Amino acid sequence: MPPTDCVYAWNVLPGPLGLQARRGFQDWIGALGGGMEGAADNKVRTLIPFAGSVRTKNRLFAATSQGLWDVTSSRSSAPKGSDILLTFPVQSGMAGYGVSQVVVTGGGHFLLYADEANGLYVYRESTDEWVALVEEEPGAEVPLNHAYLEGLNPANVVHVAVFKGRVWLTERDTTKAYYLDTGAVFGPATEFNVGLQFRAGGTLVGAWNWTYDGGAGVDDSLVFLSSQGDVAIYQGTDPSTADAFALKGVWYVGGLVSGRRVATDYGGDVLILSRLGLVPLSRLVVSGTKEDANLYASAKISNLFAQLASTVGDLPGWAVYIHPTDNALVITVPTVPGLTTEQLVMSFASRSWWRWRDLPILSACVWEGLLFFGTADGRVCRNVGWQDEVPRSGPPTGAEPVAWSLLTAYQSLSRPTVKQLQMIRPTVLSGTPNAVVDASARYNYELTEPLAPSGTGGGGMQAWDSAVWDVATWGPDYVPTAPIRGASGMGREVAIALRGNSNTRTALVGIDLYFTEGGGL
Repeated sequence: MPPTDCVYAWNVLPGPLGLQARRGFQDWIGALGGGMEGAADNKVRTLIPFAGSVRTKNRLFAATSQGLWDVTSSRSSAPKGSDILLTFPVQSGMAGYGVSQVVVTGGGHFLLYADEANGLYVYRESTDEWVALVEEEPGAEVPLNHAYLEGLNPANVVHVAVFKGRVWLTERDTTKAYYLDTGAVFGPATEFNVGLQFRAGGTLVGAWNWTYDGGAGVDDSLVFLSSQGDVAIYQGTDPSTADAFALKGVWYVGGLVSGRRVATDYGGDVLILSRLGLVPLSRLVVSGTKEDANLYASAKISNLFAQLASTVGDLPGWAVYIHPTDNALVITVPTVPGLTTEQLVMSFASRSWWRWRDLPILSACVWEGLLFFGTADGRVCRNVGWQDEVPRSGPPTGAEPVAWSLLTAYQSLSRPTVKQLQMIRPTVLSGTPNAVVDASARYNYELTEPLAPSGTGGGGMQAWDSAVWDVATWGPDYVPTAPIRGASGMGREVAIALRGNSNTRTALVGIDLYFTEGGGL
């Protein structure tokens, strides 16, 4: 491994000054409807962002197995069962695991939501309410603005997309997509079966919009994904006319992991979460083969990704999100079904990969420029600040430091001789003095993670809650800490295990080693 790599790295990410501890999280709203009669649980299975015509119309909704909740306004009191906006008729199985899509038409702003057990629902900004779509017979008289579909049972809709002014819907357990009239949110739905393009079989997972430059200007394509990994790409404007909407090609990425949150837009690209890794669609159409090592954005962690996909690939909880404040991509990987996930994180700045833990993310979304996430105990939290479990308001009583850990790449230090480390000096920049960091030597490819250090750092003349107003002076943005740690053991290959706690912005900028050198044996 090159010296710039780590064997493992938990809860860190490249920052402007070095390897930075990840952000913490703060409660946004208390547990949703805990104890609601007849409810299977109150896990926040989906977060649903909505951007309205003006900012005061922005909304954040949460889906549990019980139904839909308004979590736009932060509060510490737990919403009761009577606060639910819409109650699902089916509250078991995959109820609440859904996808959403904002639709803007001449008639206003709408939000469509579909889940695996209950089908399709629509939110109208104009009325500030959710309603379930119903099925109407062809040619039936319907009231103006009636939320209905014709030719498709809304209860069977599991995915929603928008392409060139048309809403596209995916029908459960089929290879059929349906499209609505241009600019329509409900009404007649026309079948579009893509099953003939799925050479590996399976069912339709969903559709995504892909913007690319084909050499003659930027254009949009509609991308259909099958559960077995086929990618069918169509281009055109009117799917009812063969000359105006045609297949451009079919590619294969390997089977997809569980769920329908397996792709996301990023810039003009689409990132697809297959069982073999994360695939940018722009690379796939150029390479043409899944065996190309340069195809996968996750190539650096291919062994880890393959292990996770083979062991938990069928569990709900897989998803891919963009983290705007950290300039990163986050993949949630289920660890305990329906309870916890760990996160694989790729920095867009360095294209490097990292693992996060202790963030209780069950579902997530980006809303008003921040990453929000739902938890298994019914809370909604914001990924902000530099401590975990920060309460919604008041002093951060009970907050926990962010615990980070890493093991550097093993190195022979340019010679195949036995080395004995005497001292290790990590340099850390932190917002408070006396940052807590411990360092120990590892030899000959030992992978044991050291015990977590105690303490949270801070103190000194410039520390909050101890400094005196009109006496203490403001300190710098960062305070350097370079503790010297003793080391023991010996071996030919050497690595450094670091573990620290941070309660403020913290960055590791370097490690100095003092060692003696022996012979080849």
